Amino acid sequence: MPWQLPEGIEMVARPNKPFDPDLGLLYGSMNTFYADVNFVNNLNVSVTVEVPGGLICLFKHEGRTQNGILTSTVRVQVPPSYVEVGTPADTTTVYIGLGCLNSSMAFPWEENQQWDTQDYPIGKDMYVPSVVTDDPNIRKLLELMKECPGLRLTQHYNPWDIFEPDYEMPDWQVIYDMIQHALWEITDGPGLTRKEYRELVKALQQYGTD
Repeated sequence: MPWQLPEGIEMVARPNKPFDPDLGLLYGSMNTFYADVNFVNNLNVSVTVEVPGGLICLFKHEGRTQNGILTSTVRVQVPPSYVEVGTPADTTTVYIGLGCLNSSMAFPWEENQQWDTQDYPIGKDMYVPSVVTDDPNIRKLLELMKECPGLRLTQHYNPWDIFEPDYEMPDWQVIYDMIQHALWEITDGPGLTRKEYRELVKALQQYGTD
């Protein structure tokens, strides 16, 4: 089903706006890569924009690059974008962490050569939100994650570190790698086995509510 923005809110492209690593601007519960989202609020009051879990973000350029999915619902407070009539302030730009939907395609951060993006898994100005998935197997995975507020993103990583000869995955990153594997098993494989599902449920327990 399509995702609709609240009245008065629109999204715009900001290809020349530098990536801001402020963790307060990072939303979501998955971090295979990030997509930037730039909101304009045409009203004179702040609006809370709910971005639904299951939202698919499509790569908007040519090439064989991953599409992504938001794995949890996030809410973004968007203040008015115009300080006075006809006088625009800046957009409200945030970054949503996504899981990858296509195991055989390239990661968007492989294109990053700019000073602001080269050390982060950001696909800046590469994605457009499209529809919310109704795939029952993906929805089942997202329901598992819905009960795990501890997955909320609180730190960045440099995706190029994995190419270092002595690289070891940080402990905090293991659960996200496990979720990504599960997602690819659903989208590009035969689906999760019962054993894999049980292992994921067990691994997620420490990220759940008390």
